[in-house]
Amino acid sequence: MTMVSDGIVREPMVPIAPIEPMPLMVELVSWAKAGARVVAVASAMAMLSVA
Repeated sequence: MTMVSDGIVREPMVPIAPIEPMPLMVELVSWAKAGARVVAVASAMAMLSVA
C-alpha cells in the first residue's frame, strides 16, 4: 500500500476506458478503495501525531 497525501489514487488494475458490464459496481469498488485508503492515511497520521 502506498501512502499518498490526498488518497485519491487509481489502482492500476482498474480499467477506466473500457465499458464494464457493471460500471456501477466498478465505481463502488474504486470509491471503497479510495475511502479505505483515506481512512488508513488519516489513522496513520493520527497515530503519528499522538505518538
